[in-house]
Amino acid sequence: MSGSNLLKPLERQLQIAFPELRDQRAQRAASAIQQAWKLYKNRKRKRLTAALAKSKCNCTLCYFRDLCKRHRLLYLNRCATLIQATWLGHHTRKVALRDRDFRLIYRALQTANASATEETKLGYRFQTALTKLSNNSRGIHIEGDLCTMEIVTRLSPECCLKAAQSNVINMMIHILNEANRSEAHKPRIISSISILVNIAKFSKCSKYINDGEVIANVCLKMIKIHKKSDKILLGCATLLVLILRSAKLKEIITKDSMNRFTISSIVVNKPNDGKATDLLKMIKGNALKFEPYWNLKKGVKHQFTDRVTALTYLGILFGS
Repeated sequence: MSGSNLLKPLERQLQIAFPELRDQRAQRAASAIQQAWKLYKNRKRKRLTAALAKSKCNCTLCYFRDLCKRHRLLYLNRCATLIQATWLGHHTRKVALRDRDFRLIYRALQTANASATEETKLGYRFQTALTKLSNNSRGIHIEGDLCTMEIVTRLSPECCLKAAQSNVINMMIHILNEANRSEAHKPRIISSISILVNIAKFSKCSKYINDGEVIANVCLKMIKIHKKSDKILLGCATLLVLILRSAKLKEIITKDSMNRFTISSIVVNKPNDGKATDLLKMIKGNALKFEPYWNLKKGVKHQFTDRVTALTYLGILFGS
């Protein structure tokens, strides 16, 4: 029997005789376990704290870098806009001032803007022209007032809407009916038709146009009388396209024998270059639209510009 085996019975007897020795051994074991556990917890907490600090630092850096990039991009955009605006203004002035006519117009506009008064504003000019036209029952020397009315309705949507709300449409129809075939009355005919076209092109004025049949009859009458005048023909054709939106109104107009005779006398045979096909597609899809003159987008049409297209379109419109 070895010496260790001989001592074990003695140790058991000592532990039985002295229980304090047994408690000390258990305490040493518990202390060792607790110390190891505390060391493990401390190491884990330190690793977590370091990882969290590193993550916060990375997030802060990312946010700061993103903020710097955005501020830099905004600054560059402002710089680019300023450079483009400066160059565009310089180029426009350079091109405009290169020609003598543009130079004169530019100087006239500068002078007019510098000396603008209440009497030269569009609203005042519209009200003055409307008052003069309303009081001039005999229709003498109204060309200047009609020209003023045409300018303000062409340039200002507010004046155009105010004209539609007033009695301007009936006044223009009356002037057209009272006009004769003379050359002296052609300017007032052109101005009156242009005023009606300006009002008809503005979508907000459509609800105030209640005499579509009367306007269409007047246009056909003017086309029949002044067929050789391009301005009257193109203006009346544009006005007819704007007025004749419904098939019912076209049917009412074509029932009149005089209107049918006028339509048959002004229409043009379909050209062979495919233009009639394109116009027919526009009519079926309502693609041909005339916009007001204050709409300056590219590709926008304001009115007919040549006789063949206008007459061909009218022929297809009334024949469809």
